[in-house]
Amino acid sequence: MEPLPYNITLSSQTACNMRYDPAPGSAVNQATGWTILYTDGVTDLGYGNDIGVGVDFHQTSLMNATMELDWVGTAVYLYGKADMGSYTISVDDEEDIPGAPVGGLLCSKSDLPYGSHRITLRVTGGSLVSFQYAEATIGIGYPQSGMKNSTILAVEDGTQNEFFIYSSNPSPDTDGWSSFIEPMPDGSTRALPQQMLTDAANATVSFTLRNTSAFFLWGAVNHDHSTKKATLTSQKDGSSEIVTINDYSAILDFIQILYWKSNLNRNETYTVQITNLENSKFISFSSLDIIDGYVLSNLVRE
Repeated sequence: MEPLPYNITLSSQTACNMRYDPAPGSAVNQATGWTILYTDGVTDLGYGNDIGVGVDFHQTSLMNATMELDWVGTAVYLYGKADMGSYTISVDDEEDIPGAPVGGLLCSKSDLPYGSHRITLRVTGGSLVSFQYAEATIGIGYPQSGMKNSTILAVEDGTQNEFFIYSSNPSPDTDGWSSFIEPMPDGSTRALPQQMLTDAANATVSFTLRNTSAFFLWGAVNHDHSTKKATLTSQKDGSSEIVTINDYSAILDFIQILYWKSNLNRNETYTVQITNLENSKFISFSSLDIIDGYVLSNLVRE
């Protein structure tokens, strides 16, 4: 039985399961390669790098530049801005189809069989193609299921949350993990939750998930960040899945998805470990969102 459809939004700055070629910040990224911009520009609030204001988007006119997105589900919709014929779309390595934007919708693909899919946007050159965000239809729960959303903060009331386990001392003023307050980074009046961060190579953060159908780890992207390794392990059979997190961004943004995963069996237990791979390159996160598609009869028994 297929799970029920559930739509999620993934910004152009999502740090995993979304890839750009040439990658922003890479040595091979030419002047016309993928560039990160914000709808309301940037501002300097004294954090050592400009902070994006508004909605992020990536754009390029470089021929054969690509954006790929992997997801498990049944549909996907890409949004942005482009001219007719300036890009192509393919799903699951099928034949490229010329892009035909309608308003802000670059493409849509629905009625796919539930499973793992990949969509590729390829620039054909000649004019700018801007990609802003994707809406993906994943699966959460089944008929007669309920839905529960919860958020776990990295730091609560100034104290690190013991839900997260660190490989080194998280106290401030050490070379390991520390907590940090980042107020009003995007020019708004709202304050962000405190973050845990480190720039130590091989530092890890781990957590255990139960009653989880999907999760989203939120944190910062910045120019002094680089690739990380995320390992998801099932405690049922010991199988592991490893994915790459790339939270590099030329523009600082404190609220982006660093790591997300769906298609989990909420009756199983999983462990997640994220490893910072490079010394003097930061990783920082603030919260974990969990979605639980539970069976109503189980709720009654509880």
